[in-house]
Amino acid sequence: MHQKRNEIIAISIFTAALVLLLIWIGLLCFIEEEPEDMPAAEDRMSVVLDGMELLVPREYHCYPADSDLLIYNNSGFSIRLGVREDSYEDFLLRKDTLIPDVESKGYVCTSALEERMIDNRSYLFFTIDTEDGGLYMIYSNAGSDSHFGILVDADEEDPDEVLERIHVLIDSAQETDQENTNIYDLLLTQAGPVEHENQVFYSNGNFRDAEGRDILTYGIPEGFYAGSSREGEIQNYTNRDAAIYVTLSLKSGEDSAEEWIQRYMEFSHVSQINGKQEAINGRTVYYFSEEHERIWEEEREQYYYFYAAIDLEEGLVYWLKGYSLENEKALELESYTEFLTVEELD
Repeated sequence: MHQKRNEIIAISIFTAALVLLLIWIGLLCFIEEEPEDMPAAEDRMSVVLDGMELLVPREYHCYPADSDLLIYNNSGFSIRLGVREDSYEDFLLRKDTLIPDVESKGYVCTSALEERMIDNRSYLFFTIDTEDGGLYMIYSNAGSDSHFGILVDADEEDPDEVLERIHVLIDSAQETDQENTNIYDLLLTQAGPVEHENQVFYSNGNFRDAEGRDILTYGIPEGFYAGSSREGEIQNYTNRDAAIYVTLSLKSGEDSAEEWIQRYMEFSHVSQINGKQEAINGRTVYYFSEEHERIWEEEREQYYYFYAAIDLEEGLVYWLKGYSLENEKALELESYTEFLTVEELD
């Protein structure tokens, strides 16, 4: 009797172990390892655009542009990505009309329509000539009822290199019912400082030249978010909690930074003795602040303004204007130190 009971117990233990082993093997079968060339999850940021979630490597920066998304890195590679209506399958049915449609709008197509496959993902593309240079027009699958439309600079890299870069960006795409990622969320996600030659600069602070190359970087103080901008000309930032607004611009002409500041002081009827200067990041910052009061319908309103200028190469002057209708901190240099930590790029 005891021997039979022991046999039953042994069989039960063996059966339970076998079941656990099979469950473990089953789990392993369903666990997908990330491709070796795909960045780990912590090295990517989630961005939602029109029903599609992308996991963008953190080497890239993202910025909304109309209904599209600009994705770019510090080496000058950038794409404009949009989610378009119609499934990719339906889109392929009218692929023969793509080039005629583009040419009917006055563009010159400089290559034939081609299709490439990368990891079972189809890419349809051709190149066009524009006033700003050559562009790749690239299409690929998005959701069940949508496809991606992508524009990329075609002047420097061949199609295989461009498509490989695109593939890393969009092959992670999945359908989602989440709302689009807004500009404030994007800036918070990308707000971590990056090390650049032993100095800390924040990722989204830069000016570009007419060719789209970064020519200047600057820091972004905590709590400030980018607003509207004219690339290469004006950048606007807002700190909603502190109610401080900042405008950055590049000025050209014969006047130096000190002369720009003096001119504004004269225009604002501010005594020249209120002009100050400070060394920040090895550069001289010329600045002044002013406070105004206005009485409107028996209410007093205070206006706080701050102006600063820095000399750059090629006769350019980096100009900052900060103001607030309620926060005296807008008068203080310390509120703008990161904005005034600038570095010109070769």
